[in-house]
Amino acid sequence: MSSSAKRSGVWKYFVEVDKNKSKCNLCGVQLSRGGMGKTATTSSMKRHLQTKHKSEYEEVFGTTSIASSSKEFVSQSSQSQVSGFLKQPSLEDMLEKKKLWDINDSRAKRCHYLIGEMIAVDNEPFSIVESHVGFRRFVNNILPQYEIPSRIYFSENVIPDIYNKVVNNIKSRLAPVNHISFTTDMWTCQTNKTCFLSCTAHWLEESYMLGHAVLDIKVFPESHTAENIKKSLLDSVSDWNIPATKVRAVVHDNAANITKGVKDANFPSFRCFIHTLQLVINDAIDANTSVKETISAARRIVTHFNHSGYNKLHEIQEELGLPKKKLHQDVITRWNSTYYLLERIIEQRRAISVYFAESRNLNFENLSSDQWEIVLQLIILLKPFEEVTKITSSTYSPISDVIPHAVTLMRYLRKEELSEKTYQVDDFRNALVSNMNKVTRFNLEYLFENRTYLLSTFLDPRYKINFYNAYQADQARKAVLREALKISLDTEDDELVIDAEPAEKKARMIDRDHTASEAHNLFWECFEEAADASTSYQPNDPKNSAAAESRRLLSTTEIADALEALEEVEDIQGIDVYIDSPCNGEISDGDSGEEDCCDFDRLNRHQLLAPAELVIHTSKDDQHVEIEAIEPEISSSTPAKTRRMPKKS
Repeated sequence: MSSSAKRSGVWKYFVEVDKNKSKCNLCGVQLSRGGMGKTATTSSMKRHLQTKHKSEYEEVFGTTSIASSSKEFVSQSSQSQVSGFLKQPSLEDMLEKKKLWDINDSRAKRCHYLIGEMIAVDNEPFSIVESHVGFRRFVNNILPQYEIPSRIYFSENVIPDIYNKVVNNIKSRLAPVNHISFTTDMWTCQTNKTCFLSCTAHWLEESYMLGHAVLDIKVFPESHTAENIKKSLLDSVSDWNIPATKVRAVVHDNAANITKGVKDANFPSFRCFIHTLQLVINDAIDANTSVKETISAARRIVTHFNHSGYNKLHEIQEELGLPKKKLHQDVITRWNSTYYLLERIIEQRRAISVYFAESRNLNFENLSSDQWEIVLQLIILLKPFEEVTKITSSTYSPISDVIPHAVTLMRYLRKEELSEKTYQVDDFRNALVSNMNKVTRFNLEYLFENRTYLLSTFLDPRYKINFYNAYQADQARKAVLREALKISLDTEDDELVIDAEPAEKKARMIDRDHTASEAHNLFWECFEEAADASTSYQPNDPKNSAAAESRRLLSTTEIADALEALEEVEDIQGIDVYIDSPCNGEISDGDSGEEDCCDFDRLNRHQLLAPAELVIHTSKDDQHVEIEAIEPEISSSTPAKTRRMPKKS
């Protein structure tokens, strides 16, 4: 046999003596191969390794026996090629194949848990294992030896065991996490009038991937008071071994009871931005009679086609060459579903009008021409709100999305071009502006004064200070400086601002409808305008060189802000401030006087713009925090002078 034909691993320990014999390299024994030339086999060599040299056999073939390896080979080759390795099955083997697995058999348990996972993941009822004939027939055909247990077995054994494993897995993932946010909501099932309270955790993994898990969905039979909600939330956090110090935010709707419950539990409270947007729009609709009546009339039309008349509408759509689509029914808790209702009836306006012209004995009328115009203008007005709702309801949208979109919406509503296009709903537009200013969580002054919103947008590399004026940008810089100093001193930050909203983001999508597309373009033009707006102080023209230089000088107040923030920190014995003077004497505008001074007013402007360093003396070792202000363009060829400033009293 040629070396190229020796494909079996057994030849690693054998050499060919002649055409029907081989010799073991380990013990020197010669073995017959049961044939000559092509009819010779390696079976005797395998058996020799298995009985005399077990470690070598396992190295070549693993722990599987010859019989099992033969069966595996049968699955890959024709039976005729391996007939020498097979044996006729015994009666016991045949009976074993027909025997049902015991309920505790490892193979049966694996099936139990796979079905249990299906019930949990797909939200299937337990009755699927008993009363769903198609499912039982499917399982019996692919696994005739497996007998599906009863629903009680799954509800009392399988599902609880899966739940405990999932709980332990989530706890192990949450243990190393230092900051966890929660979303919570309360609702009542309309079918059985049962109330539920949910609690979902959100966190960042060490790999900076977003993790989230539903921790609890509790039946809530108690009165919906703030005290009961507080107790339920505290119990949820305690049951999952989450310290209160790790809770960074609890996002909820605007209901007074759940807001108070979260605050009473001493959790940072963040009201849902989308729910606030819902309140703003619904209140504006309720305050405008013509808009409210138009939407009610549109709902009657949609309800009619969802119960009857759809076949006739479908025929008309086909005749007119319109898309064969059903009309959208809106949901009272989702304002954008009302937008989709209006958008769809505008798309199917011709088909709806033909239907009313050909139908008799209807107990309601089609929209009037004025109402159709109101629907059209509402779409133009609300299209940006729909886009912002999709963007900020995404799983991956951070709170930093709130200020940019709130600013842009306000700018959009005040556009003169929009006023010309929505003249029939001008009162509705004014109501939106009024509501956005009136609702605390949507008011721009509140958003910019709230440190959580201010910092998150400032630190977001997409936005930075693009949506801030100069004062707001300066406040954000000071807040970041204070946070950096506190972190450097390992001090606790107990000033987390309460009552902020969540936000989530999705990709922008241009609507196919021309009207909505115009609104889309106008809105994002406002977004770009707001982002490009000047962020400098503007007592004078920002292009003026003097104004530009005074704007640079403002950054030096960060040093004073640092001192002010550190005055509240305990265990500080003193603070030295070292400021390097300019290295280029030609641009100096006078000396400040003494080498050691105690007043920033006595330093010249270039010294104030130079790099600064704080040396903080604590009860422990000295800690150094380097803070660099905006540097002027100066030469570094000459060593810098050093100014020393003790802590202010």
